[in-house]
Amino acid sequence: MKKQGKRLISVLLSLALVVTMMPAFTLTANAAGPVTCIGYKCTIGGDYVKSVKINGTPVESTDSFSGLTPGQTVTLTVEVGDKYKGHYAPDGAFAMTTGGNTSGCTLTGSNGVGTGTFTIPDKDFMIGVELRTLQYEVKYFADEYTTELGTFYYDYGTTVTVKNLQEFSPAPKKDGYVFDGWIDDENRKYLAGDTFTAEELYGVNGKDFRVQWKSMEPTHTVTAGSLNVRQNPGTDQPKIGGLTNGREVVVVAETGGWSKIIYGSGYGWVDSRYLKAIPKPGKPNPFVDVFDTDFFYEAVIWAYYATPQVTNGMDDTHFGPMNTVTRAQAVTFLWRSEGCPEPTSKVNPFADVPKDQYYYKAVLWAVEKGITKGVSATEFAPDATLSTQHIVTFLYRTKNPGKDGWDGAAAKWAADANGRPFGVDITVNNWTPCPRCDVVVFIFRSGFSG
Repeated sequence: MKKQGKRLISVLLSLALVVTMMPAFTLTANAAGPVTCIGYKCTIGGDYVKSVKINGTPVESTDSFSGLTPGQTVTLTVEVGDKYKGHYAPDGAFAMTTGGNTSGCTLTGSNGVGTGTFTIPDKDFMIGVELRTLQYEVKYFADEYTTELGTFYYDYGTTVTVKNLQEFSPAPKKDGYVFDGWIDDENRKYLAGDTFTAEELYGVNGKDFRVQWKSMEPTHTVTAGSLNVRQNPGTDQPKIGGLTNGREVVVVAETGGWSKIIYGSGYGWVDSRYLKAIPKPGKPNPFVDVFDTDFFYEAVIWAYYATPQVTNGMDDTHFGPMNTVTRAQAVTFLWRSEGCPEPTSKVNPFADVPKDQYYYKAVLWAVEKGITKGVSATEFAPDATLSTQHIVTFLYRTKNPGKDGWDGAAAKWAADANGRPFGVDITVNNWTPCPRCDVVVFIFRSGFSG
């Protein structure tokens, strides 16, 4: 199970918790005389907060610090435990709660000690301290966030290079599989060597990675007499080895005409022109316009042989990879990839969706699931073509019931480390009709293939 609540250490004490720890206190509006502060010191899993002081006087969780005058300016000092000085410091918001309302000041400092000033309110109040990491935290896990391999910290704005599994000792292993990169919190895939910028996003100050494994079954055969293996894609990159004709390799990524392969205990890059995809046994390619070197080859073969069949060809021998996809075809592909579930509703509101059409049940299912809707209350427009953005949004809604995704969430969900939807080298937010080859790749790589 994915761990929760990472990297934001909040020790703000709620009013309800205070009441359970000590007698309730009275909040007196517009107090003419002194007010009382009920403090809090946190020691959850270690000394996150070592001490809290007002004007130099310690305030503990069991203390009622009195003698403060409304409008008086006081100094708050917070010290963070030694264990956390390296990565956490009180550079965050001091929260002061008065009758359910929170206000406060910013603590600044160094060496684990922060100070700030605030004005005493006109009623009794309680205090807490919210700490944020001063660095971007990246954690690597060997499994579903239970076995940690290592934690690394980066300054904001710097470049983070994703680590290779072999950089950890001992490197985890899985019989019959090889390391195939990492999956992050947002279910995006990263390969060793990929880079990104350390920056806070949506209040999260870091990223968690878990290992992804790939079957060691070879995927391609070398067709050249000899083939250089490079450190990075490009003929100007250092040569780290070579392969002979007929050598079988595992391809884990492709970009710009170069293939990233498993080589030795790590990876190497070879010219994609000199690799030939290995067809899966017992599954011949029926299409003369789909070649084993095409990026969509595996997805097309899967879609053709899937049970139920996701799609066949335009005819017996042509798949039509560059043909555009209609609204009716798109929802039918998704419906079949989900196992052809029966729609709950038997009411068809669309005059242009006849009951005898292959897409009839698929349209009813897609509409009732919120995957798409008609272009009007009575028209579905089954023959209208769809853009990449539409297809990705349909997929997102299928995999994330109840969510819309049109605001950019679908594009973010589909993007790989380089911003490409499911690794296909196109821009997701374009409005050109999406070809059949891309649609089956999207479905195949988004997890419908099992």
